[in-house]
Amino acid sequence: MLDADLPPTLPAPHLPVTRADLRKLAEAADTLPGGDDFYDHLFQLEASEAPKCAGWERFFVETLAAHVVWNLRPTGVVNEAQGEWLIRQCGTRPSPTCCQLLTHVQNQAHRVPIWFGAAVKARIEPRHHD
Repeated sequence: MLDADLPPTLPAPHLPVTRADLRKLAEAADTLPGGDDFYDHLFQLEASEAPKCAGWERFFVETLAAHVVWNLRPTGVVNEAQGEWLIRQCGTRPSPTCCQLLTHVQNQAHRVPIWFGAAVKARIEPRHHD
């Protein structure tokens, strides 16, 4: 699926994310075919400085963790490619919400790549010193 194939009703990264947008995003997460474009879009929304409604953080963390840990096969396992994708999407100075996501994935998964814990720690610890 190409980004152009995402439903036009999804919020644009430069606009505020409202409760109505969260409902649309939740529906899209349940109905769109597999592929990372939708989840890439969620990271674009998170990276945007546009305001987000109160439910955004929970939605972002739970939706992405469910996708990576439980919806992809084998369930409960974050493989090398999935771990690299998450780390790449969160970047070297992740937002507090991305830090929550990384921690949640690490805690939820039964198995992660051997390097994943150190990569998560390297991204979260600097945030505590800011």
